[in-house]
Amino acid sequence: MNYLSIFKLSLRSENLKNILLILMLIFIYSDNNFAQTYTNTQGYNIPDSQSSCQQGISGVEVNSFIYVPLIDTIIHPQKVTISIDIFHTWLGDLSIELVKPDGSSCHLVMRVGTTACGSYSNFNGIYSFNSTNTTVIPTGTTDFNVPSGNYAPSTGSSYTSYLCDMETFLNSTIVTGNWKLRIKDYGNFDLGTLRNWTIFFEPGTFSCQPQTIPIATTDFTKVHNISSNNYFFDSLNCNSLVCKVAPNGALPITGIVTFVVKIKSAQESFVKRHYDIKPTSNISNATGRVTLYFTQAEFEDFDSLNIIKMPANNGDIQGKSNIRIGRYVAESYSGDKHPATYSAPVEIINPEDYDIYFSNNRWHVEFNTTGFGGFTLQTEINPLSFIYTMNKGGTYTQNSRWINSRHPPEIPVSGSEIYINPSGGNNVCMHQGLLVIPLNVLFNVMAGKVLEISP
Repeated sequence: MNYLSIFKLSLRSENLKNILLILMLIFIYSDNNFAQTYTNTQGYNIPDSQSSCQQGISGVEVNSFIYVPLIDTIIHPQKVTISIDIFHTWLGDLSIELVKPDGSSCHLVMRVGTTACGSYSNFNGIYSFNSTNTTVIPTGTTDFNVPSGNYAPSTGSSYTSYLCDMETFLNSTIVTGNWKLRIKDYGNFDLGTLRNWTIFFEPGTFSCQPQTIPIATTDFTKVHNISSNNYFFDSLNCNSLVCKVAPNGALPITGIVTFVVKIKSAQESFVKRHYDIKPTSNISNATGRVTLYFTQAEFEDFDSLNIIKMPANNGDIQGKSNIRIGRYVAESYSGDKHPATYSAPVEIINPEDYDIYFSNNRWHVEFNTTGFGGFTLQTEINPLSFIYTMNKGGTYTQNSRWINSRHPPEIPVSGSEIYINPSGGNNVCMHQGLLVIPLNVLFNVMAGKVLEISP
């Protein structure tokens, strides 16, 4: 929400109150994902100078204002366009300035032409100025009307010092307040009219509000120089929120960080959406507070294949207590960032239940971490969805790792059968489709796949 108006309702009809409240919310809500257009439609005659070809800067002027109510800062000035509908003969008489609410100004037009008195061509159209435009205003004979179109700020050859860099001028501008179009006439006899003008902010112009940005719906990568409190998303289009990382702890994460979200098509023993967060330095011991985002649909897909469930809603205390983060403090050797592709063993983080909550149509899971790399969300201390079936007595030790099981003794597996290494003895068995394991048993697993089980 970019701005807020406060209304006092004193109506007796509750239905009417509700209708007005809905209309009010529609009126005041302005998401940065939408275009914003502000226009002054009032026409103004441009006063004629009484001097012939003044070459100073004290021309006769007219001012037109547009109030912008947004409480926002421009971070992509190339998405701002100023359109001016104007008629004036001998366009070289005119300067046209854009004045920001802070009072600073930028010449969009300054006495275009090759002489000090400017061109005697005419304005008669709609002229749009944007920092990405490269075409300057053309000139011709007295009968030449400059075509409507998209132009860069333009000056006459005697006034190049007035040339404006729109990108620099608009960047980091707080837009709230009165914007002004100031038109000055420096030569007598020729007249004209400002018919209307418009400020157009494209989607993504402003500093995006993470609370309203939708989370990524496809694989997405963001490279960013981390600062004190960081949301990572497609800032150009204000969408595809990936995660949030705030440096804290003994060795706060710093520098350039690559953030990756991957969304698998097939359900495994972790939630389809998984993450890779890789700083350029101190990957093993950098510290920070991480917020990962998930959808309810992703939780439901997970539940369809796993017995220990994700929370069904914000009030599901048991579901929240089931959640674990799988952390792989290493680099992945594959572009898909699957847990099987990390060279380090999984480490389990048990986030606080109060740090797991549903808000703004998404789940938030917050936790502190020492070390970065891959992050998965699961309800198993070891993901056991995929089983390598072994011959009795067989062992698989290459790239294996030991994980301590502190889970309840009944742990589900998706395989219909499993052959146990004889060293397991009677400590491990199958019971009604569940792998029954005492609490002190260690798993020998590789990338979430059971390779052998020993007491």
